[in-house]
Amino acid sequence: MSNCPGPAPQSTPTIVLIDHDDDFRYALAANLRDDGFGVVECANPNELGSTTWLERADALVHNVTESDDGLSFAAWVHAQQPTLPIALMTAYPTAQLEARIAAAEYVALLRKPLSYTDLYDWLQQRLGGRSK
Repeated sequence: MSNCPGPAPQSTPTIVLIDHDDDFRYALAANLRDDGFGVVECANPNELGSTTWLERADALVHNVTESDDGLSFAAWVHAQQPTLPIALMTAYPTAQLEARIAAAEYVALLRKPLSYTDLYDWLQQRLGGRSK
């Protein structure tokens, strides 16, 4: 179970990473930190507690499952922070989910197994190369 620590210092782009798989989340967070990002880790959106993290987050990367496509949460986040880059990761990219994400326009789809290079490139494009 994660602690959902507070955001990283402002000089470091902060990525909110939500994934129920602890091992995957820890490994991905370690890679992101090695590449100069601050990371707030949570197993699910309910662990975030308050919306304070939204004000300091530079991007949100959220795993979705077959039973939860994550779009409701992404829509809520987008309503709070319309300029926050949001990526949904899934190993189950159905045609319906892909169409809904494409229609939302403010959400990117990253397929699992995740290519870290794809995530890193997406972050660099959205954040203007603000990591180390």
